[in-house]
Amino acid sequence: MATKNKFEFDKVFEKLQQMKPKLPQEIAAIAQSSFVKNFNDESFFGKKWQQVQRRIEGTKAYKYPKTKKLSRRVKPILVGTGKLKREVNSSIRQATFEEIRLGVDLPYAGYINEGTEKMPQREFMGNSPILEKKIKDKIRKSISQIFK
Repeated sequence: MATKNKFEFDKVFEKLQQMKPKLPQEIAAIAQSSFVKNFNDESFFGKKWQQVQRRIEGTKAYKYPKTKKLSRRVKPILVGTGKLKREVNSSIRQATFEEIRLGVDLPYAGYINEGTEKMPQREFMGNSPILEKKIKDKIRKSISQIFK
């Protein structure tokens, strides 16, 4: 007489195996889109970046701009040519169950993200309680789907 598997572990295990390759990709995408959003918000998860001189009245950069166009005062911080933002938008290097790694290969990215003696830090990638919450929520949701 065959007994019925009350807990259906075989189905749970199968769902887990299906989730295993997808979840790291989804988590990496959450982090990547959050980092791109930092550019749009000119902040690091709500912590505003230091204002650029070209927007501050009384500074040399404001008074004697390199260009006479209005965009000098309204142009987003760190966008310039857009290369850094594009690099962040394609920053997923590895997304496996063992490791999720994002990175930017521009030589100046680290100086901007960390800051220097002469340049203020304008962090756009890194750990944050907000990002951790988004990732934990995604993991919880995925795990709850396994047992449905």
